[in-house]
Amino acid sequence: MSLSTDSSKMERFEIFINTLCHSFIAITTFYLTWYCFHVGFSKLITYHVYFCTLGYQLMTEGILAMYKQNTLTLLAHTKAQKTFIHWQLQAIGSLLSVIGIIIQIISRNQLGKLHFSQTHSILGLVSFVFLILTIVSGCSALFSIELKKHLKPIYNKLLHNILALIAFITGISSIANAYLTKTWIKRNDPGELRYVMFWLVILIAFLTSIGPIKTLWHYMKTITKR
Repeated sequence: MSLSTDSSKMERFEIFINTLCHSFIAITTFYLTWYCFHVGFSKLITYHVYFCTLGYQLMTEGILAMYKQNTLTLLAHTKAQKTFIHWQLQAIGSLLSVIGIIIQIISRNQLGKLHFSQTHSILGLVSFVFLILTIVSGCSALFSIELKKHLKPIYNKLLHNILALIAFITGISSIANAYLTKTWIKRNDPGELRYVMFWLVILIAFLTSIGPIKTLWHYMKTITKR
């Protein structure tokens, strides 16, 4: 069997896995959207859940947009096109997530509850901090050519990749934790679907992380060879 045949099979397999990931994202987004409208937006908690979840789903798509075998950006023939799509999704997703976090802080203040006292909120806080750092490093990575006199682009891109991966994993972990622990979801969950959503979110995190980890490994190999 030739190397080209093996490579072609691997590419098809990666496209299949990527399509599966998009399907899981669509299912979980549809479920959360339906659930939020089913419960109603009379309380701020609903807005927090909706904005944060939708935000992280868009950021997940933003990560996938940079993946070579991403089915939704196969027609984007240049890296610049993929980078543009990546930035658009990350910017909108980050904005929605920050709005969702601010809403929850306001809500807990009104109810007189402690902030960041549970696993869900602590993971969310960690993700938020690394999200801000990722945005800063992303801006510098976007203009890495102009900054190459001070910092080599590959080091900046490596840092951006690491920060983004941490922000993504902690953020998705926070969402997964909410499916299992939050009363707001347990109260009106039809047929214990939150357990299905929990495992779908875990699979999304795993499948989405493949691309960034491969890129991270590539950067590290490039650096060590220098």
